[in-house]
Amino acid sequence: MRLVAAELEARWNAALEHVRDVEGRLTAFDARPIPQHQIDEHALRALAQDLPSVLHDSTTDMRLKQRIVRILIHEIIVDI
Repeated sequence: MRLVAAELEARWNAALEHVRDVEGRLTAFDARPIPQHQIDEHALRALAQDLPSVLHDSTTDMRLKQRIVRILIHEIIVDI
């Protein structure tokens, strides 16, 4: 019985150590500064005008279309 209890305690301690490690990495990730990029408004407007042709073009890879949409959604949320 002691052997089982010792094994369970060792597993529990290993799991707690893993949780502490993940929490530490998450804290470090959250503490990273977010880089601020200068946005060229003229270039951004030019891209916006060309965006529908890129999204509707059959030769554009679906992964690229999905990435563009994710970036746009991310930027909208950040700007609000």
